[in-house]
Amino acid sequence: MNCLIINQFKRAGQFFILSLLFFIQPLIAEAETVTIAVSANLRETFEELKISFEEKTEHTIKTVVGSSGILTAQIRKGAPYDIFLAANMSYPDMLYRNGITTNKPILYALGSLALWKKASIQGNKVGLHSLINTKITRVAIANPRFAPYGIEAFKALEKSGTLDVLKKKIVYGNSVSQVNGYIFTGSVDVAITAKSSAMSPALKNKGVWSEIDRSLYDPIQQGALLLKKTLASQAFMDFLLSSEGTAILKNHGYDTP
Repeated sequence: MNCLIINQFKRAGQFFILSLLFFIQPLIAEAETVTIAVSANLRETFEELKISFEEKTEHTIKTVVGSSGILTAQIRKGAPYDIFLAANMSYPDMLYRNGITTNKPILYALGSLALWKKASIQGNKVGLHSLINTKITRVAIANPRFAPYGIEAFKALEKSGTLDVLKKKIVYGNSVSQVNGYIFTGSVDVAITAKSSAMSPALKNKGVWSEIDRSLYDPIQQGALLLKKTLASQAFMDFLLSSEGTAILKNHGYDTP
């Protein structure tokens, strides 16, 4: 009799566990990992976007950071990214027109340029014309071949009439991240970087900065491209364009459309 009761309890317990797994399994199946290629200018901002998204959903994010040009080349060669957050609209649009995806790129942010310099450089004025100072010997910008922020930095120098004077002083980084690395290590006197980078905690107290006159360059329109549509990738795109996502972008110095 006791054995019969015990067996009944065992069967009931097994049934309960199977029932629980039946209801939990769909929830587990819905939790996915989304791989996102992120332009270097967005590195610090994206960390907050990532944390907020993962707290809000069951999904997780794998991040790959680089210059927009290099990331585009990787995508064209078949890199397994689900989303591309570029520093311009041109690269995502090219991928779309080349049939890499059927999804059109979406404008998600407008970036600005900032001029940073060491605090030890005399003079409080931070402007492009101050770069002719003979004490300034190394000026870092992102390489225009790979980085949209580098293209606009070069354009700003041309329009301000300072490019010819500064050519011998320019040190190129493959991306905004590399430019920021030069700032962090103190290996350059001045750098033209993203405003969002200049505002970041990583560069706080490393020097002084000011926003570059926007009439000297074109607005940096940043595009998001959905490469592979999954539950997680679509959820992130929705989050990026939500009020919470745009608030994070604004807090880090971006304008939003």
